[in-house]
Amino acid sequence: MFKLADIPVSRKLALQLITALIGALILLTLSVTTLKSNLMAEREARLNAVLSLALSRIQALQQNLPLEQAQQAAKEMLNNMRFDGDNYLFVIDETRHIIVHPIKPELVSQQMGNNGAEQYWFNMVELGRNGQQGVLQYPWVTGNGKKAQKMSLVMGFKPWGWILGSGILLQDIENTIWHEYVLMGGTTLILILLMAALGYIISRSIVQPLDQVNNAMQIIATGNLTPQLAVTGKDELATLAHNINQSMTSIRTALAEANH
Repeated sequence: MFKLADIPVSRKLALQLITALIGALILLTLSVTTLKSNLMAEREARLNAVLSLALSRIQALQQNLPLEQAQQAAKEMLNNMRFDGDNYLFVIDETRHIIVHPIKPELVSQQMGNNGAEQYWFNMVELGRNGQQGVLQYPWVTGNGKKAQKMSLVMGFKPWGWILGSGILLQDIENTIWHEYVLMGGTTLILILLMAALGYIISRSIVQPLDQVNNAMQIIATGNLTPQLAVTGKDELATLAHNINQSMTSIRTALAEANH
């Protein structure tokens, strides 16, 4: 049966240090995970605000203009909308045909997802069908040819069968997470080294005096009453060594008097 009393003091201190280190690593992981979750939620809220604004404008156009004029005005409005720099909105229908694409107008009227490698177009249709909405993530190739993860939010406009969407690259989130990992990981490493050094010093300050006491007791057990323990400091171990020295002095004095 496991007993804490069976473990040497040095190992008890090491166990305490290891437990603290594991706790620090768990807190680091939780902190970074929470940060990523908050950043993702913030990006989703931003996309939701932009798409909700676009939908409200489209609804106003639908109510005040004939169908063709309303759709044409909506396309012009969406082609001109930008947020956070160059981020834009696009529109597809429920058959995956592009209706609006401000950056690549040559894609308008083309059906997307036919090459088999762009499953996300099908996912967008499923999420936005019949006026629904949803969020998805998928791999993306940036303008400079680099691969990145992208998050898009789609909202359906049921009266026209349109699905509005917009996306944000998650590269900045990944960079932020990596930066936090490096910063917090470096700080944790420094704390770990400091705790290890402090633990080593404390362990030696406890174990060495205990070893001296044990060695002295072994010598005394053989009948030799001359050992004297070094008294350094004012802690409990120093007090123990002082009391043992006093006890041995008293014993030697008593024996000397008895011999006389």
